[in-house]
Amino acid sequence: MRALDKTDAQPIAGTEGADYPFWSPDSRSIAYTAAGKLKRIDIAGGPPQTLANTSAPRGGAWGADGTILFTASLGPLSRVAASGDDPVTVTRLDPQRQGQHVFPQFLPDGRHFLFYVVGTPEGSGIYLGSLDGGEPKRLAAANSTGAYLAPGMIAFVRQTTLIAQRLDLNRGELVGDPVRLADPVSSSEVGVTGFSSFSISADGRVAYRSGGGDIAPLWSPDGTRIAFSSLRRGPFNLYVKSASGASAEELLFETPKNTYAQDWSSNGQFLLYSDTDPKTGRDLWALPMSGTDRKPIEIVKTPFEELNGQFSPDMRWVAYETNYGRRHPTALASRRQGALFRRAGGEVDGCVHHCRRRDVLGGDACAFIPSGARAGFRCEQPAVCRLP
Repeated sequence: MRALDKTDAQPIAGTEGADYPFWSPDSRSIAYTAAGKLKRIDIAGGPPQTLANTSAPRGGAWGADGTILFTASLGPLSRVAASGDDPVTVTRLDPQRQGQHVFPQFLPDGRHFLFYVVGTPEGSGIYLGSLDGGEPKRLAAANSTGAYLAPGMIAFVRQTTLIAQRLDLNRGELVGDPVRLADPVSSSEVGVTGFSSFSISADGRVAYRSGGGDIAPLWSPDGTRIAFSSLRRGPFNLYVKSASGASAEELLFETPKNTYAQDWSSNGQFLLYSDTDPKTGRDLWALPMSGTDRKPIEIVKTPFEELNGQFSPDMRWVAYETNYGRRHPTALASRRQGALFRRAGGEVDGCVHHCRRRDVLGGDACAFIPSGARAGFRCEQPAVCRLP
């Protein structure tokens, strides 16, 4: 935490591994997610208090009446009292068009709230909901969640532009012409659909992270090409370009899902990437980088989150993070006979080995390291898991 009139930031004890923090209305407490739990802590001191379980944290909002909105799982939004209570589901998914409700934001009346829907092109976007019930209404297609901008406007990112538009709360819709606030603005944290890289103060001042529609660059093993994700055609799709700039950029393949490059195999033949599926969240795929058939190969696709994948040097394994069982333990998927695949857990040959790291709470990106005859990997914290 850093005071606005200071230059140094200080860690808040007890918040190790925290994600997606948000303030209480009186600015005396902070809520956040860590180790699969929604927690709160007073900034004046004291231990954190656990409020609820969460297997797929995607932000939260703290209302003036003490209601906290958050994502308890890969699905609808839930509410819980800031003093602690059993969580209650607030929104309902449209399973044909929606996969997850994320990043809620309260409006000034304390009853209505904005949130982002991850889903099909027709179903995704910014929605208006109410604690008093009723069907949420879709306000706009966007690349980020919305936030209130006084007086009476909603700000959000579309493509690379931060715009604002007036909200008619009685009609539940945006009215009038949109106003351009800034461009280019980064619209997403890599692999996290709906994340907003801007913040608005109560007096209407806007802070944002500048950046265009190209993100997540990744060098090829021989250093001649760069893969990256871009918003050129709507969602983040995978592109590749020559590092020398001698040739034009190439769209690797087009999909309505957001896709992000994770790793390039040591032989240059496969690009490992993640996509965001409305029903299963983040999954891992491999894209052939040679030949004419660039059909993606499924690596791991489950109802859980899979992210931060990396090939082993010998191309036999993929290390990745998953919230299967707990928040982001690390797992391995096997590659055999030139085909990348993952079998169901429980099998000995080619199965997924889950390493439950008691000393790793945050579970950041993994990296393979040589370990003799066995494949091993490590994380930012000093922990090593080895295959049996």
